[in-house]
Amino acid sequence: MTTRTEIRARAYTEAARLEADARRYEASQETIRAGIMAATIPWIALIIMGGIVAAIVVWWQGKIWHTRTTMLLAQQPRPQLPRPRQPGLADLMLLAQQQGYQIEIEDQTAYLLDASGRRVGQRSLTDKGTNS
Repeated sequence: MTTRTEIRARAYTEAARLEADARRYEASQETIRAGIMAATIPWIALIIMGGIVAAIVVWWQGKIWHTRTTMLLAQQPRPQLPRPRQPGLADLMLLAQQQGYQIEIEDQTAYLLDASGRRVGQRSLTDKGTNS
């Protein structure tokens, strides 16, 4: 027969063995977690570095494109708007008649006459120049 002291000793021994097994299991789990982190962190760092490199490349490509476009635009001449067509003599005569005036031509100059026959404006027919 076993005594009460022996039973207690066996129980304490068994409890100590179970506690040691639990600590070993926890240590192995911690080792596994550390291994997973050690394997994962380089991949995460690689992905982050790849994103940073891609952002730098895209930024530089945009800067190069902007500079190239700016330089090309500086080389091109500014667009010229077409000049409005000067009205011909027939157009001027029709417009004058519609407004109650007449046109008289003397020495390559067209004179605008009002209803009383007074000259109120003139235009050179050769110069395509100014109205007065």
